Amino acid sequence: MTTVRKVVENALQNLAVVAVGEAPAAEEAAKGLSEFNAMMHGFTSGGADLGHADLGLADEVPVAPEHRQAITDVLMRRLAMAFERRLTGDQARAAAAAERRLQSAFAAIPLLAVDRGLLGRRQGRRETR
Repeated sequence: MTTVRKVVENALQNLAVVAVGEAPAAEEAAKGLSEFNAMMHGFTSGGADLGHADLGLADEVPVAPEHRQAITDVLMRRLAMAFERRLTGDQARAAAAAERRLQSAFAAIPLLAVDRGLLGRRQGRRETR
């Protein structure tokens, strides 16, 4: 599994906030963690239930491997704003596509309830002439 720290580092490296192979400073990692948790909770308000609880940097990201890059891309977009960086066109498109993939993969479909007012009603037929 991948840790939150690795996702944050990858997103910061993609933005050139830190050099490839370098670890972020404590403040950068803390901001990345804060944005990661806010992003994961935000998916729920958008209708995608990733079942997220606040995580620490050493915690594993609780998604299947095929969703890790999408989470990194969406986090990169959030961190670009936080660190005042501009995304390239390719990065912006990748982040938007990643968010759509996550929203569709984790869409929360609400339970349907029967309108009690309709119970016991008979369906009438109209006569045709």
